[in-house]
Amino acid sequence: MKTHLFTILLIYLLTLNLHAEVITDGTFGGSVKLSGPDFQIKADLGQQYGGNLFHSFQKFNLQNYESATFSGPDNISNVISRVTDGNPSYINGLIRSTMPKADMYFLNPDGIIFGPNAKLDLQRSFYASTADYLNLGDNGHFNARQPDKSLLTVAPPSAFGFLDNPIGRIEVNHSVLVTPDFETLALVGGDIKIEGKTIVDHDNNKIMSAGLFGQDGILNTVGGKINLFSVASKGEIYIADNAISENTRLGKITITDFTRGTLNNERWIANLDASGGGEIFIRAGELLLDNGYMFADTWETENGLGINIQVTDDINLTNAALITTSALVNSTGNAGDIYLNANKIDLLKGSQIASIADSPTEYNPGLPAKGNAGHITLIAKERLLIKNWISDEENGYVSSGILASNLSDNINSIGGNINITAGDLIMDDLGKISTITIGFGKAGNVSVQTNKLSLLNGSQINVSSIGIDVGKGQSGNLSIRSNNSIMIDGSIMIDGVNGEELRHSGLQSNTFTAGQGGKIELFTPQLTIQNGGAIQAVARETGDAGNITLNTTDLILYDGVIITEGAETGGGNITIHTNNLLHLTDSLFSAESKSAQPQDSGGNITLDQADFTILDKSQIVTKGFVGNGGNIRIIAEHFIESSDSLLNASSELGIDGEIIIDAPDVDLTGSLVILPKTFIDASDFLLKDCVVHTSKKSFFIIKKRKGLYDAFKSF
Repeated sequence: MKTHLFTILLIYLLTLNLHAEVITDGTFGGSVKLSGPDFQIKADLGQQYGGNLFHSFQKFNLQNYESATFSGPDNISNVISRVTDGNPSYINGLIRSTMPKADMYFLNPDGIIFGPNAKLDLQRSFYASTADYLNLGDNGHFNARQPDKSLLTVAPPSAFGFLDNPIGRIEVNHSVLVTPDFETLALVGGDIKIEGKTIVDHDNNKIMSAGLFGQDGILNTVGGKINLFSVASKGEIYIADNAISENTRLGKITITDFTRGTLNNERWIANLDASGGGEIFIRAGELLLDNGYMFADTWETENGLGINIQVTDDINLTNAALITTSALVNSTGNAGDIYLNANKIDLLKGSQIASIADSPTEYNPGLPAKGNAGHITLIAKERLLIKNWISDEENGYVSSGILASNLSDNINSIGGNINITAGDLIMDDLGKISTITIGFGKAGNVSVQTNKLSLLNGSQINVSSIGIDVGKGQSGNLSIRSNNSIMIDGSIMIDGVNGEELRHSGLQSNTFTAGQGGKIELFTPQLTIQNGGAIQAVARETGDAGNITLNTTDLILYDGVIITEGAETGGGNITIHTNNLLHLTDSLFSAESKSAQPQDSGGNITLDQADFTILDKSQIVTKGFVGNGGNIRIIAEHFIESSDSLLNASSELGIDGEIIIDAPDVDLTGSLVILPKTFIDASDFLLKDCVVHTSKKSFFIIKKRKGLYDAFKSF
């Protein structure tokens, strides 16, 4: 809030000396001070070269209720203006162009500030820049810093150029800047700052006359392109392909929205919004999105072009910031992809990145989207951090996370894939990565490549399918490769929609449909699961449970769970390849089928080639109900089982499975059994002395253990 007040004060001080003035600098004729409040900027005040119309101003400032109207021949393709007096331009009024084919370029190297009443009424695209010069083709040159070094040609603009001078800022302070559909809106300069807010009355209703749907701080083009470039050194930005010259240092982009609370649900327009099949393209050294929104959604038949953000340092999303490319209700086009590349990427305090193939709601009735969700790719060279959840009155809580979901009832629709490459991937305090299908389509896959993965305090990665009526949606697959280690640790109690809910850290492949459950596959030297952490592949309806395959050197579980389950199908298989150590303490492996069909058996559990396999107060269980029990196969150099551990390959009504231990060195300090169908009540023995004779009285004490299976159910 202090920063916000400081910005308002700074703008006020600047505007004390920025009177409404539009004055030509005499480059293309005499110096002319135009009359307002509607400044008429005609072609004869500038100079025309082919399709280019050039203007040169000493000053260009607009106050509230003032406008500047550019006019000229219909054959003009580019209106190119510069400001040369060494002061920023303060634009708090309307910039208008009557030329039907003309893109507008506005250059002021010393800064451009758009005030809360700034607006655009243009026929084509708009480029605002604090560049020192604008290249025209290969040879032309329109110089705003040194006008006498210009070489005007008929060639269209080709690059924005920056010299070694201090680079002017661009600010959008509660402005609403809109270009026509399918056109470009570009800001190219030094540091770029965008501030906005949703305006409400005392009854918490939006004031529709304020901005777009009661919002300000907006750059908007339906189906067009929004390009932001922040530069911090000498260099050039090439217009045709959005490339940047070599060795150019980049600056900072800050997008802040001061709307807070559940009112965020009513923000229909994003701070950067290219929905309708458009694209958002950002290049910077640093990007901060503080409760800011970016949308590049698909509405109708157009395929979305997506969101592409590359920064050299850090991307920070905080305070429920949101980036989306979605195929919305009634859309037949595919959602665009999301691509983020940075040194560090932080998603904090309920911030999310999402691509969704949408379905109708009571607030947005219509036909489900027929297109596919977009793919999400994040590259964080040093670290990707996903952390913190925030409470929400309607949804209970909102996690920071990455989501690609398919809510369509189209059987051919496909959810987007999530691909992550990160130095370290840290997920904490209910952080989430998820691909989900609800209905008939297929969920996308999740692929993670990292040096170190940490899932802490209820954080989860899941690929799931959820049924609507008799949905047949298929879960995606989850693949993780970690060069050093994977840690799955802890749980968290949250205040959910249905009261307090326990969320365990872990990896999930769940299917609540008739579709196939996805597989989970891990590759890492060290995997640790502790304090209620879990890996699960569960089928609650008629779809098959997925399989779990773990490839590691050391696998250590302390109060951890690895489980597959089929409610109406067979249990999935669990296969674990360990080269060195497999150590379970107070932990559970389970592959169970609860199906009433005889063909549905418990899953197989295979523990392969460890030097040491140690069970300490732990269970390895595969069960069938009507179908057969699965098989347990353990291959190890040394197999050690404590007396209070359990191997169980049984069936309630079918044939029990087999337990095979292939180990030269077996230390069974307890008994290896296949459990009977009825159990002995151990309490009968509590008052009897132990049979070992000593000089002291002995006691046999049964201590009740925590129910690991119950803990899984709450996962």
